Order: sequence, then structure tokens, then C-alpha cells
Amino acid sequence: MSYGPWEFVEHVVDALKITPPGTGEYDASECADLVLAEIEKLRASQQPGLHLDDQQAAMVIAALRMIQRMGVQDEEDDVASGGGQFAPLGDDEIDSIIELVQGAPK
Repeated sequence: MSYGPWEFVEHVVDALKITPPGTGEYDASECADLVLAEIEKLRASQQPGLHLDDQQAAMVIAALRMIQRMGVQDEEDDVASGGGQFAPLGDDEIDSIIELVQGAPK
């Protein structure tokens, strides 16, 4: 199937159930802006359930860095290992979690 640029925008607008403002002729640029905004909303809604404000993210990162530096203490070992189901995470895995926290939506 081949689309012209405007036909493609019309199909995307219909698929996303966007109602462009006004009646009759739509402004292509305005419709494209609405489409991009809707795509961003969809993308954000599909992010993992991790939504932290800056203070919460800073605290999680600090705690993870402390675990990297000191290791998992005896009191937290049961939690960190899922009750012995798996080994606590290593430094590389903790770095991956920190990257997720830093990229989490606010």
C-alpha cells in the first residue's frame, strides 16, 4: 500500500482517534503536532511502572551505590536474594538499574 504524506497523516489521526481542531480543511503541521503529542503520551503510558520524582530517584541511586560499595548486608540478604531464589545483583546489574532510574519518567 502506498500513501501520500497527507493520506498517511489522515490514517494516523484516525488510528489514534485524534480530533483536529476546526472543521473542514486540517492544517497538516497542526495535525502532525497532535499526532506526535499523542505518540509521546502512549510511549509514556507504556513505560514500566517506575515514576519517581527527583528526590526519590536520588535516594534510590544513593542506596544502590551504597550496596555496590558495601555489598548486601546480612539483614538485607533475604530481600536481595528473593528469599534465596537467586543471587543478589552484581555491580553491572546494579548499574543497569541506575540507568533505568535515571531514565524513568518524572
